[in-house]
Amino acid sequence: MSKSKKKKRKQVIKEIEEMNIIIEFLTDNTVYYYLDTVPKTIGREDSYYDGYQDWCDKSYLPAFAESVTRITFAMMEYNYAEVYLEPEFYPKKYSKYVGKNIRNIGFDKLEEIIKHIVLKWQGILIIKLVDKKHREFFIQIKDEWETIFLNLGGKNLKLVKELA
Repeated sequence: MSKSKKKKRKQVIKEIEEMNIIIEFLTDNTVYYYLDTVPKTIGREDSYYDGYQDWCDKSYLPAFAESVTRITFAMMEYNYAEVYLEPEFYPKKYSKYVGKNIRNIGFDKLEEIIKHIVLKWQGILIIKLVDKKHREFFIQIKDEWETIFLNLGGKNLKLVKELA
């Protein structure tokens, strides 16, 4: 790898670290939304049906991965987007994409990465979006069932609710 590519990767990784600081702040201090199979008010301790989560993992997780992909692509369609693999927690088979904005790698490859993160429980994808009014918001796709939307509002919140 050339010096200029290494320098660019380091710069992008620094930007991702800064985004993580913003995401952590937003998670701690603002309302955020997430996709899940049950309402937040119902916890595991409230479950009367032992094995529900195992069943979801086996039977519903692929459909959930499809939903995450569909919602993510819709948000990217209507907003400027930058897409990054978290440098500290990336699936090794996608190492060539670390330190790069992978927005333009193609829908098929991006779908493969999203589904890998959700289905194999490996990695974190950070998507920075900017709407037409220049408001930034984020989607963070983590392993398994953790997909959160931060700083989401207006038409974009409505779109996510319609698609979820």
